[in-house]
Amino acid sequence: KQRNKSPFHCAVCPLAKQKHISFNSQNNIRSEPFELLHIDTWGPFSVSSVEGYRYFLTIVDDHTRATWIYLLRTKDEAMKVFPEFIKMVETQYKAVVKAVRSDNAPELKFTEFYRAKGIIPFHSCPETPEQNSVVERKHQHILNVARSLLFQAKVPLEYWSDCVLTAVFLINRLPTPLLKDKSPYQVLNDKLPDYDGIRVFGCLCYVSTSSKNRHKFQPRSKACVFLGYPAGYKGYKVLDLETNTVSISRNVIFHEDIYPFQDDSYELSPDSFDVDADPHGNASDPIDIPVVVSETDEVDTPAVVDQDSAHLESDTSKTGKSKPKRKREKRESKSPAYLDEYYCNMTTTDIPYPLAAYMSYEKLSEEYKAYICAVTKHPEPTSFNEAKKFDAWITAMNEELLALEKTHTWVICSLPPDKHAIGCKWVYKVKLLANGDLERYKARLVAKGYTQQEGIDFVDTFSPVAKMTTVKTLLAVAAAKNWSLTQLDVSNAFLNGDLDEEIYMKLPPGYTPKEGTTLPPNAVCKLNKSLYGLKQASRQWFLKFSSTLLSMGFQKSHADHTLFTRNVDGHYVAVLVYVDDIIIASNNDDAVAQVKAGLENAFKLRDLGPLKYFLGLEIARSSRGISVCQRRYTLELLEATGLLACKPSNIPMDPGVKLYQDSDEPLLDDPGLYRRLVGKMMYLTITRPDITFAVNRLCQFSSAPKNSHLQAAYKILHYLKGTIGKGLFYSVDSDLLLKGFTDADWGTCRDTRRSTSGFCMFLGSSLISWKSKKQNTASHSSAESEYRAMELAVREISWLVNLLKEFQAPQPQPVAFYCDSTAAIHIANNAVFHERTKHLETDCHIVRDKVQSGLIKTLHVRTDNQLADAFTKPLFPAQFHSLIRKMGLISIYLPS
Repeated sequence: KQRNKSPFHCAVCPLAKQKHISFNSQNNIRSEPFELLHIDTWGPFSVSSVEGYRYFLTIVDDHTRATWIYLLRTKDEAMKVFPEFIKMVETQYKAVVKAVRSDNAPELKFTEFYRAKGIIPFHSCPETPEQNSVVERKHQHILNVARSLLFQAKVPLEYWSDCVLTAVFLINRLPTPLLKDKSPYQVLNDKLPDYDGIRVFGCLCYVSTSSKNRHKFQPRSKACVFLGYPAGYKGYKVLDLETNTVSISRNVIFHEDIYPFQDDSYELSPDSFDVDADPHGNASDPIDIPVVVSETDEVDTPAVVDQDSAHLESDTSKTGKSKPKRKREKRESKSPAYLDEYYCNMTTTDIPYPLAAYMSYEKLSEEYKAYICAVTKHPEPTSFNEAKKFDAWITAMNEELLALEKTHTWVICSLPPDKHAIGCKWVYKVKLLANGDLERYKARLVAKGYTQQEGIDFVDTFSPVAKMTTVKTLLAVAAAKNWSLTQLDVSNAFLNGDLDEEIYMKLPPGYTPKEGTTLPPNAVCKLNKSLYGLKQASRQWFLKFSSTLLSMGFQKSHADHTLFTRNVDGHYVAVLVYVDDIIIASNNDDAVAQVKAGLENAFKLRDLGPLKYFLGLEIARSSRGISVCQRRYTLELLEATGLLACKPSNIPMDPGVKLYQDSDEPLLDDPGLYRRLVGKMMYLTITRPDITFAVNRLCQFSSAPKNSHLQAAYKILHYLKGTIGKGLFYSVDSDLLLKGFTDADWGTCRDTRRSTSGFCMFLGSSLISWKSKKQNTASHSSAESEYRAMELAVREISWLVNLLKEFQAPQPQPVAFYCDSTAAIHIANNAVFHERTKHLETDCHIVRDKVQSGLIKTLHVRTDNQLADAFTKPLFPAQFHSLIRKMGLISIYLPS
């Protein structure tokens, strides 16, 4: 038929007036299930779910209008999920998928898979989502119902995934006019759905507690919130209101007219379930699609997922994650220009859990407050490409190169044919004065010593560094004896070390020759002196520094080889060395000045003043004592993991979560993420005994981490959010008497059945040493495991007694040694050979020897007062906080 009857053709009219062609839908439905599937992805949502999901894949069967959704963390997971769905259809329904309709999203291009299965793909035209209208309108229906569930129950927004899954479950069981008043479930399975188990989403419910670990007077149930119907279980998914953990149970009593979260002050924004902008332009935001329906059809009749066969990754016990940031307004407000030089971000915030609620500087002195703010004020670049953009760092790098060339650290030459050159890199650090003012920008050239070859580039490498327990003991004694604490830094310390080996290094990044000189071919640096990063560098420097101190009349401690002491006419001086960072403690200021003068004659020193910041430890001193914490390190850790705005947890590890190494759970795709996170938290245990057990437990899974282990690590970060400034406190009123607590949890490891030992040591009221460690072998009884734990603690006591002698704090009486096992105490005090102890290793009986020699005195302590209990197992909030308070941990940053 001739559509253009007029012979006249106007080229202007289409350019000026052409519109999109309208869509005429006849609502044709295929005659058999799975003849045609409609698929699409939705997301990303601005708020991650508790399990970390931000997307979901929707699959709609054209004949039954049954819908399946799969929660996704990233879009590329759809490439794995959809083929698994096809296999499920073939197995469960004995059917073959013939055609699939989707848009042009990259994550839905299954070209090779379709060709192998003989499936015909149908794709929408670019920017024409109306051609995939069945699944697009399905999204709209799902989100309408999910929003209704969310707004009625007022559950936190991070549980949106449970709202979506429950919405799909319900819609799939509701009759629709499109299917002649049948439900998608009925059409698909040829039977009516069971409505007896349907409950009100978000209502209050009580879940029966486990009978395994409760006594006669413990509660028989716990209050929870109903979150939906987990796939593959004949039970309900619930959220514990006290611990924020998710579990699945059949024994649930519902109160469907009570909504626990309705009393919460957390308000949902009207734009809930708005997705973020997709960089690929494939965001499946629900759109209004014009649809022409038949007389028996209804516009809003999406069929929904069969939840019984839906894919849902749900651990039986997971820690609830934080409430993240709400979605911002489309139009951002800007502060006035005159406020550009001021920090105003702490005044107002729309974050549900702002840092200001858990950390404040109002209790600090003005001087210390200025220093603490300066510590985090100046950013430090992490690479040469970042640093070269700033003149200050370029100047710092030039100063470092000039200093290295001035001391004849290297000679530029060609690399010999039979030699290899190691690499180097720049490390950047901001140096501050004692009052917080900026001293200088420090750029340090570091050799990549990990590329050195043993026997060629180095021979001996061992160099002692100060034990962190020694540092804490020194601080505790200094607080009690009112010693002064001074910090020194040696400029270019490693350049003072002599180099015996022939080592070649690549030219530093950004190195250019001086004017009038040219570089030789294949130019490298032949090192004449030791340089930071070399395997032998720290050893050579320490030998040089220790010989200087010994010539000044100091004696090297046998308890810690980095500790040097001198006591002349009652003027006591202790020097503690950690590479090039030095602490001087003394009861006489003139003696300190004399030591500084002696060191300045040998090295280039910088006096940093009173000790305030040492190896990441923030040290504050007042008339009451010394506070030690890692506030900045904790903030950086939370920022690096994106959890600065997370919801705090009241305990670092959930006692109800059992972690296993040998389980069917798949390994993490990126185990390095887990290892880096746990490694960073290990350094935080220097001042945080409250997370020591949890971190030690997670370290045991570093070889093959799984998602449950990663979630447990995130649980610790949630706990750190609420305790950012918590740390040790060393009182001036300490009596300097050593006492220890030891405990063991028998058979705590589910994989090896080994026990966990734990101990903590106090100097007066000051906590100076602690440890949590899995025992090397399984124990036959709890008494045996307690006895092995005592042996571990006794070794620490023996060392601490010798160390305290170096600090002029000898122990006048046997050390009080507390244990809650009477059987272990009897074994330690009675040299009786019997069946219980005949198989124990000889070194375990060091406990008995120390009791007989009078070093320790064993005492019994009640289990509820056993402070070492926190280092052997995860505890419930009440018991955990009771023990932590007794350890003397405080936070000088707590808001009023």
